[in-house]
Amino acid sequence: MSTYQHIAQRRAHVPVRQLCQVLRVAPAAYYAWQRRRQQPVVEPAWQLAVREAFAHHNQRYGTRRLRAEVQAQGHAVGPAASCRGSTRVGTENIGRENLCRELSRETAVLAAHLPRLLSALKSYHRLSHLLFSVINDSLSSPSLTS
Repeated sequence: MSTYQHIAQRRAHVPVRQLCQVLRVAPAAYYAWQRRRQQPVVEPAWQLAVREAFAHHNQRYGTRRLRAEVQAQGHAVGPAASCRGSTRVGTENIGRENLCRELSRETAVLAAHLPRLLSALKSYHRLSHLLFSVINDSLSSPSLTS
C-alpha cells in the first residue's frame, strides 16, 4: 500500500495535514495524487495501434518494425514514443533500453557466478582427463590382455 493510499484510508479519522506531517508527505502532493486518481486515463490512438500491431505479429516485432507499421497507419510516432508506448502496453523486452537493462542484469549474474563456474569446469576437465588416462592405462596394460 502506498503512503497516499494509507492517508486516504485514515482521513476519516485523522486530519489529512496531520497524517501528511507524520508520514513526511506534502499535503499538496497527496491532493495532487487524489486528483490524478479521479481523472480517467485516456490512451492515445498510437499506443492502441502499437498494442494491436504487437499482438498481430505474435509479440515478435521490435520497436523499429512496430514504429514503421504504426507510422504506415498514419500515426506520428518517433523512436522514443514507440519504446515508451511498447513498455506501457505490457510488451516485454521490445524496447532497446529494457533489452539492454535485461542483458546487463543477466551479465551481472553470470559475472557473479563465473569464478565458481570456471572452477567447476576445471575440476570437471581434470576429472575427465584423469578418467580417460586410467581407462587408457587399463586397456593398454598387459595384465588384462593375457
